[in-house]
Amino acid sequence: MVDIGSGLAGVLGAVVGGLGTFLATWLNLKKHQHQADKQRYYILQDRRHEAHRNMLERLYKFDESARELNQELEDKDQLSRSVEKAYLESWSDLHPTLAAALIAGPKELSAKLNTTFDAVADYSNAVDQRIDSRRKAARHDERQETFRASIFEYAEAARTALSLDE
Repeated sequence: MVDIGSGLAGVLGAVVGGLGTFLATWLNLKKHQHQADKQRYYILQDRRHEAHRNMLERLYKFDESARELNQELEDKDQLSRSVEKAYLESWSDLHPTLAAALIAGPKELSAKLNTTFDAVADYSNAVDQRIDSRRKAARHDERQETFRASIFEYAEAARTALSLDE
């Protein structure tokens, strides 16, 4: 009977030890999974932040090049090739940056970005009309203000959506 009791104690000890090892391994794997999920979240947030920061930089670059173009037309009624080229390049730079920011998401920020891009396209049309006619298009200043306000609204939406104030 002693042999059965000690054998049973050995089996019971092995089962308890195995369960303890299994539980410790499982908890360790859960901890590592949580850390990996957290790391992926931070990487995604960093990518989103970078994409939307680049978009804002391109929007401000476009605004600045449009301002220089408008100023040159006000002062000289003549447009230098370098200023026009800078304006056109800043417009072209917006498209790939827009694509990256839209893919980066999140959805609620993408919707705000589409609104902003509609405003920049409308303002760009006004600037293009000014280039062609050498005078301000109808509602040029209003379009410019709408565009600038939409940049601010987009930046505020980005701060909120990307939790930059936390």
